[in-house]
Amino acid sequence: MCTTRLAAGAFGIAPNNANKILQCASKVANQFSIAGVLGVNEETHPVLAAFSSAFLGNTFSGISDTITHVATGHFGAAYGDFALGGTAQGLPIGSTASSKGLAGVLTEAGVNAVTRPGAVLSGVTGVGAQLGEEGLAGPVGLAKLGIDGAVYLGALAYCRAHP
Repeated sequence: MCTTRLAAGAFGIAPNNANKILQCASKVANQFSIAGVLGVNEETHPVLAAFSSAFLGNTFSGISDTITHVATGHFGAAYGDFALGGTAQGLPIGSTASSKGLAGVLTEAGVNAVTRPGAVLSGVTGVGAQLGEEGLAGPVGLAKLGIDGAVYLGALAYCRAHP
């Protein structure tokens, strides 16, 4: 409850409506994310839907969902959020695997593999791989973060106006 109030205060939402509005904003923003457009059915493919949302969902919806999971005592879901999104939940803070989570580490490795194949292949030849350097992963991640932020703020405004 305290976490929800803190998040609600940050968005200027009354605490009693905060959970409802944050859940609405998360749902609306995720509909307009890449994962939402792909439309993986969660009931028929729950694991694929979870990974699709972790890799291609709205970053701020993920943060909102994690806050809601912790505030409502759904700790199993919160642990899953932290395993996939790390302690930073998709924000570009921290460079450790625990701050990036499984989705962040794999996304960075994938972008680096496409944009800097020599750095990935150098591990095969015995030279240390340089996956820790950002390469193109940094700018791509920041662009996605900016788009996610704009979409989430729009969803939040919509949900505040249509409770």
